[in-house]
Amino acid sequence: MMDDELSKRMDKRMQAEEEGVKDKKMREYKDPRDEFAHPYPEFSEFSRDQCRKFEEIFASYDTDHDNFISLDEFRHLMESRGDPLTHLELKNLIESVDEDKDGKLCFREFMLIWSRSYKKEMPEGTGYAKIVAANEKVLGAPGDVAKGKVV
Repeated sequence: MMDDELSKRMDKRMQAEEEGVKDKKMREYKDPRDEFAHPYPEFSEFSRDQCRKFEEIFASYDTDHDNFISLDEFRHLMESRGDPLTHLELKNLIESVDEDKDGKLCFREFMLIWSRSYKKEMPEGTGYAKIVAANEKVLGAPGDVAKGKVV
């Protein structure tokens, strides 16, 4: 009788330890899909590498490092590249995606420009063709987006 009781207690203890190991393994489990989540789900037409390059381009446009691109920053950048845009083109470009109407672009609005451009939804007269042409060397041609290629 004593042996049965001891045996049951030992079995119960071993079972509890095994369950503890299972719980520990569940806590340590990391969903592999989390590592590959797209950083900008709204712009899933672009690969992760392309989004990273967009971030780099945005940072290069943002010369005062305030996380916005102003009309003057755009103008200065395009002039320094040798592809100046008219004041009207710059203004139309910003107004076409400026959702909060603050006269400057945050990163999301900057991504909207690229997304709409690749989807051929950008209005005429925005001058964005010059910006796309200047950056195609970095990002690849619009056709490469669908294939997920980055040059």
